[in-house]
Amino acid sequence: MSQSLKASGELFRCRLLLPISSPPVEDAAFIAENGILLAVGPWKDLRKDWTGSITDLQERVVLPGLVNPHVHLEYTDMLGELSSQQGFTNWVDQMVQLKRSWEPVQYQRSWLKGLEQQIPCGTTTLADTLSHHALLGCMAKPPRGPRLKILLEWIHTQDAPLSSSSMDRMQQTLTLADQWSDGLAGSSPHAPYTTTPSLWEALGNLPQSPERICSVHLAESVEEISYFQEASGPLFDWLSRAGIKNTWGQGHPIRLLDRSKLIPHGMLAIHANILEAKDIQILASHRATMVHCPRSHAFFDHPPFPLHDCLQAGIPVALGTDSLATIKKPAPVHPFHLFHEAKEALKEFPTLRPSTALGMITFQAAKVLGLEKKVGSLAPGMACDWISTPYGGTPEDAAASIIESIPEWDHVVSAGQPFPQEPFE
Repeated sequence: MSQSLKASGELFRCRLLLPISSPPVEDAAFIAENGILLAVGPWKDLRKDWTGSITDLQERVVLPGLVNPHVHLEYTDMLGELSSQQGFTNWVDQMVQLKRSWEPVQYQRSWLKGLEQQIPCGTTTLADTLSHHALLGCMAKPPRGPRLKILLEWIHTQDAPLSSSSMDRMQQTLTLADQWSDGLAGSSPHAPYTTTPSLWEALGNLPQSPERICSVHLAESVEEISYFQEASGPLFDWLSRAGIKNTWGQGHPIRLLDRSKLIPHGMLAIHANILEAKDIQILASHRATMVHCPRSHAFFDHPPFPLHDCLQAGIPVALGTDSLATIKKPAPVHPFHLFHEAKEALKEFPTLRPSTALGMITFQAAKVLGLEKKVGSLAPGMACDWISTPYGGTPEDAAASIIESIPEWDHVVSAGQPFPQEPFE
């Protein structure tokens, strides 16, 4: 141990450490100071000459705080309110009608409830796709909670250049979202069928930064593909009745975006269930990343997600929860627990390794948000975000065992600070 680490910060000991970015460590320890990890390794190495504070976590496994790369917190109170029995478009129609019936206070209450529910789930970082932008102006940012990245969702269906006043409002909203976000906020043009090339061009004219990721719901359903490729089906009929026309042309939506030359480098594709080899190649060429939401996928009974083809093409894939509007009742005690997604993914993909699934809700999830140098793994220089639960098994069985158990976390720590358990105001 270097002299600078002796008696500096606090040393924690645990039975097993799962750093994610490196192999498991038995009888492990880690040192943290001012919210940053200084050292990670075997207890016998880090204890040498240590004269500072020691916390013994005893028979526990410690892993990084979980990262949820796709969630809609404002829809938390929609749990069990919508049905997918009549298809994706019918669900969308139900969603639109329910949103129109809600008062601003319902969005606020639902959003805060969703944020509060992240803490017992062990989620210390999340990306919230926010459509009700007024929330940012009508309430104060909570003083505590998970590390937050706001992705502003945009819908625009009239294919005409956006006015200067519209651009000003978008800039003002982005500036406000920056104040809520850890780092810079991002954008989320909802989906090709609810956006136009002119909107994407306008978003490209806003201040850019590698931190400003762009996410989009893309190729999610068979009905979306029929809308673009065949100009038919339930989604086509529903949008036509609303006076919304296809402004992209005919073909697979990914190819249409590519043809328009509007795909941003590193775009985050949400769902992306209906892909052919060419579509995967296009996404890989743009260094795109993906979020798969296994329970949402099962809720709609979408065709199989091409996970292994995407991984083979070098596309990072993470797991997210989506909103609770795609969760059936009765819901589990902690419906946002990312281990539900990992467990569903292992059932969906029998050859997937549990350790890989665990990585998809930690390091890979951080990577698709551009945060992999800060969160998602336990290594020197990373944020001191960690969670723990009692564990008495072997390192080889740890990932499978804890995913299967959907554990209660007895420690949830972000930037070195334990989350208090009292409810939000």
